[in-house]
Amino acid sequence: IFSELIPDENVIYREVFNASEGYFSIQNEKDQDGMLLLCDHEIYYEFIPESDLSTSSPDVLSLSQVDAGKNYAMVISNTSGLYRYLLGDIIRFVSLSPFKIKVVGRTHEQINTFGEELSKANVMNALELTSKEIDFRIREFTIAPKPMTIEEGGKHEWFIEFIKAPINLAEFEQVLDSNLRRINSDYDAKRKHIKALGPLEVRVMPEHTFRQWYKLKNKFGGQNKILRLSQDRTIADELLKIIS
Repeated sequence: IFSELIPDENVIYREVFNASEGYFSIQNEKDQDGMLLLCDHEIYYEFIPESDLSTSSPDVLSLSQVDAGKNYAMVISNTSGLYRYLLGDIIRFVSLSPFKIKVVGRTHEQINTFGEELSKANVMNALELTSKEIDFRIREFTIAPKPMTIEEGGKHEWFIEFIKAPINLAEFEQVLDSNLRRINSDYDAKRKHIKALGPLEVRVMPEHTFRQWYKLKNKFGGQNKILRLSQDRTIADELLKIIS
């Protein structure tokens, strides 16, 4: 979108990780993946392995104990008064010398209804792969599980408002589902057993559906965003109510 607004090849874009709790990282090399963790901004960092988040006594690691390629929930203490504050962001270290990170999801943005352990990072990677095969553009989306019934297995329902919809929606669903299976072995294992988890289903939302949802929730504005993955169907049902 920025490239369309400013069609100038001399403009260089850098990723930054900034929040009201602190300024955490910035992309210091435009051609290299990851953002440099800022360790001199009066913030003390700790990290909880993503796999430990559901446990009552998770491991909490310092910078000297983290591994590259692994996902962690970031915990911060700062001079503004936050003490061991769980940000809610999941990061992955792409380098340890220097420390460079990528934001790959949120602690509460995942679906594990059928044991598939689907994360936001899985979803974004699958969409990126799908975009290389199919021409489409998405304005907003969210995903919710659809429980099993006597008639059919469970599935993931994707609620998508397109800027440019794919010409063949069935092909889009098939390619997206296939890419998710390539990325996530747990998802693939559950998909092999059709009664447990069937193919994903895309519901195309009319234009401005998500805008109406933001207004109804008093979240209209650039600083708010909808959950991409929900463990329950609260948001899904609210969207269906809007379009009905």
